[in-house]
Amino acid sequence: MSEQAQKEILMRAAKETQEMDKAIAEAIAKVYIIESMAKGLSLTLHEGPDYPTGIYGFNPADQYLFTYSSGSSTCIGRSNYIIVSRSSGRVISAGFYGE
Repeated sequence: MSEQAQKEILMRAAKETQEMDKAIAEAIAKVYIIESMAKGLSLTLHEGPDYPTGIYGFNPADQYLFTYSSGSSTCIGRSNYIIVSRSSGRVISAGFYGE
């Protein structure tokens, strides 16, 4: 289900109850944040000699390594990363590396 569809369902639920409860307001806020972050998301796949060093447990033979940034976040000296298993498609690890 798309984020827009989720948002529409939440808004309909709020109208039906005539009052927005905390759970619906929280869900709407989460959808908004996800949509906002996705707009400026930039992913970089690292392959071959381009692998950063120092990421504990990273196995380039069985995993993909992405660094990412969202247009709104600014970090100097460190990067966000996500490791995805080639065999299962699951996210193995996510975090920061660097200073």
